[in-house]
Amino acid sequence: MDDVLIGAVYGPGPLALYTKAYSLMMLPIRQINDPLSAIAVPALSRLQYNPEHFRRYYCKFIEVLVFFGFPIIGCCALLAKDIVIALLGKQWIGAIPIFIALIPAGLAGLLDISGNTIFISMGRVKEQMRIEFLGSIIVCTSIAIAVNFGPIYIAWSVSLSQIIVLLIILNVALNNSYLRKKDLVASIWRPAIASFGSYFVTLFIIYFFSINDLNPFIKIIIISPGYMIAYALIISMLPEGILFLKELFSMVREALQLHKIIKG
Repeated sequence: MDDVLIGAVYGPGPLALYTKAYSLMMLPIRQINDPLSAIAVPALSRLQYNPEHFRRYYCKFIEVLVFFGFPIIGCCALLAKDIVIALLGKQWIGAIPIFIALIPAGLAGLLDISGNTIFISMGRVKEQMRIEFLGSIIVCTSIAIAVNFGPIYIAWSVSLSQIIVLLIILNVALNNSYLRKKDLVASIWRPAIASFGSYFVTLFIIYFFSINDLNPFIKIIIISPGYMIAYALIISMLPEGILFLKELFSMVREALQLHKIIKG
């Protein structure tokens, strides 16, 4: 609905900017969500009658999701201008504020499967459909309100409404499941803290060493690994952070092996 209204009200130029920004924001999110969902849903479906194993596997699944997803969101926030110029070209510079406004929507898109995976694996599809219908109403209403203020405001309305819908989905999904909100918090707090910390550490480095004026490609090549190094270091310094990293990479190896078996 968002792109339809932008095209109808503001014409093809703003529509192209919005579409490019949205596609660019969601591309890496899909690259994480799609393979993880393909692995997690069948595994959790087999564990739906084993509460403890279901809870443990789900928490590890979320840990993998946010460990790789949160730094992507952080880098998009840190390097928004450079990412748009480097990947789309200077002619798309008008998409930068829209891209920035869609970053919370990217976060919501990343975490969306955390709720939907519970619904699908536990056979609660009708419940999921009702919540998604309610979510569609919330998103469409927010877009309709923002349409008179321009594409950037529409992007912010999409982000805000999708965050609200995500919270509703998670609240409903966790009810009548083997999981509690504290399980979800325990899975994401280390990557969340590390993402914020590495954002500010890297931002300080950018301005202290005058990296901000570099070519966008070079800046991305320099800053992205630096961000990830700071991210991993901060996690390792948190309580049980090293154990968290060891278990996470062990989980990733097992998931990759399972993915090969499924594809084979």
